Amino acid sequence: MIARFGLLFTALLAVIGLFTGSPWRAEAMIEQIYTLPFSVTYTKTCGFGCYPGHEGTDYVVGSSSPGDDIVAGLAGYAYVYYSSVRPGPGNHVSMDHTNGHRTRYLHLQDISVSNGQFVYRGSVVGHEGETGTSDGAVHLHFETRVDAPGGPGDKVGNAVDPYGSTTYMWKANPPTYPTVWKPWVNWGPAWAGGSGTELGSAIAHENDEVQAAHTHLARVSSKVEIRNWTGAVWTSWEDISGGLGGFSGKVGISNHENEVHVVVVSYGSLWRRKKTFGGAWGLWENLGNPSGQGINGPVAVAFSSGRTAVAAVAQGNVYFKKYQSGWGGWSSLGGSGTLGEAMAITTRPNGLYHTVVFRPADHTVWTNCSSNGTSWVGWSNLGGSLDNALGADNSYASTCNLGGTHPGVHIDTFSSASAYLRCWDNYSDCASGWENHGSMFVGPTAVVNKKPSNKDEVQFLTRNQNDIWYREKEALREQ
Repeated sequence: MIARFGLLFTALLAVIGLFTGSPWRAEAMIEQIYTLPFSVTYTKTCGFGCYPGHEGTDYVVGSSSPGDDIVAGLAGYAYVYYSSVRPGPGNHVSMDHTNGHRTRYLHLQDISVSNGQFVYRGSVVGHEGETGTSDGAVHLHFETRVDAPGGPGDKVGNAVDPYGSTTYMWKANPPTYPTVWKPWVNWGPAWAGGSGTELGSAIAHENDEVQAAHTHLARVSSKVEIRNWTGAVWTSWEDISGGLGGFSGKVGISNHENEVHVVVVSYGSLWRRKKTFGGAWGLWENLGNPSGQGINGPVAVAFSSGRTAVAAVAQGNVYFKKYQSGWGGWSSLGGSGTLGEAMAITTRPNGLYHTVVFRPADHTVWTNCSSNGTSWVGWSNLGGSLDNALGADNSYASTCNLGGTHPGVHIDTFSSASAYLRCWDNYSDCASGWENHGSMFVGPTAVVNKKPSNKDEVQFLTRNQNDIWYREKEALREQ
């Protein structure tokens, strides 16, 4: 009796929250058929029948901006429809759950599944938008329908209120999928070959949910050489020195949105070269010497949405420079007064929210963040006693609170030849402390969020002698 009363009380609180239209974090309630078609905070703006003919429930998912993940409420077959007619359903997905039930997801900004594809519960079907809406308001219109024929079809069967007392369709929370690390996989002797004595190396890895995963390696000897992973084999080393020389061994690389950017130190100055995937390399570009005394520490580069950010250590200080329609000047972020031995820089998909991660000679790890590349939060010490390389990614971070917390960032590094990963952000559910991912590894390293929308899905690459090793952490999808 007590357990039953507790369950009913929890359900009552949840329903009150929904019908008041107040944002709330979805909590577990009853294991029933469906789950909410998103996994972030939301506001319910228009319920079933809130005006005549309204056969679904409208939600503003996350913020009022488009692009939040919309996921399948139950496993089934997706049928895809595109439309720009206003008013109307816009781009939408109708899912057949093979039990006479159907769900519809309307006004999507884009669609992530193909027509007739089988989709697991919780998998992304598209992103919240405002296509087909009469007022341009970003939201999701979600429908649950019963007595629907199976197979292709759109608005078939009878619409029902999923919150209704007689439908019992809801599990009031989106599913919280357990995440697990898969075993390390050897991608082979990627560092073999090349020419000359290696002075420095770097890894770039990217998976943006739309493109296939891309991995590029850079090594510096008397030359600058690049190769990439095709998904099956490594391409041959390509010499991109282009007449440049005097290399110190400091090198950084980034690949994102079909572009590859490489930075090296030549005679104390930072140089950048870039290309699009499958295209030709552009010319080397001299980004200068921030201190006037020469760059003598690590360098890093990041690129997104037409913006480039670079960082370099010179005479114990970290310097930052960005490109947005043109290069700005170097700005000093301060530092430890020591040389510094490893560094990474990340940039959000919109080209903003930069995070610089730096390891000075005392082997601790520090991070600094900016929302605009001008005003910086200040350095935070993440501790550790770390030996080799650094990699970082903040692709799911949406803010950088100046004077306060940093946005989400995954950082990986090494101590005593073991690989460590840390998630550092302003979310209470982010793992704390450094995770040990095993021994036998030496730098360089790279880490990336497999899905920018989900900070728990991570891909991690590192080097052991000539081999590249890869592992990933991902959610276990329900069927």
